[in-house]
Amino acid sequence: MKRTIICIILTAAILIGAAGTAVYTGKMTERLCGIGEEIIEAYENDEDSLPGVERFAEEWESYYRAMSMLENTGVLMSIDVSVSRLSALANTGSEELKAETQSICRQLEELHRRQLPHLSSLL
Repeated sequence: MKRTIICIILTAAILIGAAGTAVYTGKMTERLCGIGEEIIEAYENDEDSLPGVERFAEEWESYYRAMSMLENTGVLMSIDVSVSRLSALANTGSEELKAETQSICRQLEELHRRQLPHLSSLL
């Protein structure tokens, strides 16, 4: 009986941890993609998008630190490279800024989907 109770407690702890991770990644993805939309909007309106890019980079750093414990660093490094390109693209006013920002948001959404708990990941 004790083993059954311990198994139930461990399973509940794993589910709570997985749900917490999914909620955190969901909120951070929404926040980062919201900033990304502001960057795109500023670019399309011929406004200075550099403040948005700087804010995006700051938010990304905190997200990167937290996610490096949960996700393969190779995936995070590819996003990090794209984020580091944003400031150079914003300074030059390049047309690639919009595409790069959209690409980052798609990668973040995929990263969030991978963090959602699945039954197969528990087994």
